[in-house]
Amino acid sequence: MATEPYSQGVAAYAALFPRPEHELAALCAAFGPGEGRCVVDLGAGLGVSALGLARAGWQVQAVEPDAEMAASLGTRLALEPALQAQVALLADSTRLPDAQADAVLCQSVLHLLPPAEQHALLTEAARLLRPGAPLWIEAPFASPLREPIPWGCVGTRALGLGRVEHHRCMEPDRDSGPEAWATAWRFEVWQGGRLLHEVARRYRWTPLHTQALARATRAAGLSGLTVWADWAARTPFDPALATYGFARCQRPSLPTERTNP
Repeated sequence: MATEPYSQGVAAYAALFPRPEHELAALCAAFGPGEGRCVVDLGAGLGVSALGLARAGWQVQAVEPDAEMAASLGTRLALEPALQAQVALLADSTRLPDAQADAVLCQSVLHLLPPAEQHALLTEAARLLRPGAPLWIEAPFASPLREPIPWGCVGTRALGLGRVEHHRCMEPDRDSGPEAWATAWRFEVWQGGRLLHEVARRYRWTPLHTQALARATRAAGLSGLTVWADWAARTPFDPALATYGFARCQRPSLPTERTNP
């Protein structure tokens, strides 16, 4: 994964603004009941999906190299004692055994990485999966409908005697590449009309293309890529237009099932 810390001071505030419940519900529905099966969450972030899958009965190996994100995940986990036996928090996946996972999740990670690191992550996912088991990928995909988003407040949460405001913008980042984008977050802590503190984070990313992702997954030893446009069912299915997608591929289950280049 990328060596630059993803959070840089924003994790504790980002945890106040979890993803919509319908997105987590869609993810858990795609995975189905865990029934004690093992999932590796590569890039678990704040742990929203990891804990959601644990509630659905999965044994979760939550891999998060960013120390600040991992600390926030650990704080969340401490608030749910019933899940602590089901969730293991790891800084990396390299010591996990081969072919031990019934599923691997790579959520909101792949688009942040350069091609070489994408290949390394996909190859690691293939190593972890048992034959026939799926890799699920969530990421933004290239779309003519994607438009810049100007700075604006997208949410407010109470914090002590004050409040936290989450501001965000998104714009093309042509200096990083013809298809690159940059998203910026700013969290402001207010008490009454006085700004007490603010922290900001800007990160660059490149949307995925379905055909390129199919080639990349095959090169990593995976097969059968399928992409659903807007996997949480907010818009009609149209892979050519949707700005966000949910993809599934798998480690081949039989020696004769080849991943053609």
